[in-house]
Amino acid sequence: MNNISFNWDEKTGQSVCTLIDKDKIYQGFAWCREEDRDLMSEKTGCTIAEYRAYIAWAKGVRDNEIKPKLAALKEFKNIINQSSKCDPESYVPKMLDRQINQYEEALRVIKDTLNHFKGGLNSYLKNKAEFYEKIRKNRNKDKIG
Repeated sequence: MNNISFNWDEKTGQSVCTLIDKDKIYQGFAWCREEDRDLMSEKTGCTIAEYRAYIAWAKGVRDNEIKPKLAALKEFKNIINQSSKCDPESYVPKMLDRQINQYEEALRVIKDTLNHFKGGLNSYLKNKAEFYEKIRKNRNKDKIG
């Protein structure tokens, strides 16, 4: 990433995380739910927005870089393999196989990365909800007692 920035609007409870990677911009957004306004914080909103920005980045890399290049290489290999003049043991088919294997591995890595960010976001949201619930229970105990 070349650059990462955050914006937080306390009035609306909106957080925005902007990632700049080369010439592409990816953003993640978070809005504080009305029922969570009593515990609204910039840090929580920006963390959620950051996860979402990284998810957008991983999807962008997958869909706009890796998948199109992999598809083009496979199509080119298919065209070459259909030629009667193609020797499967020559340099070009072997080089194409290496390149295809590299992009398939890159696709596996970016899918794992995407799942990591999605899992991290889900875990963060679950932990946040449990934490908020405990705080609210303690507040109610203080009011009753």
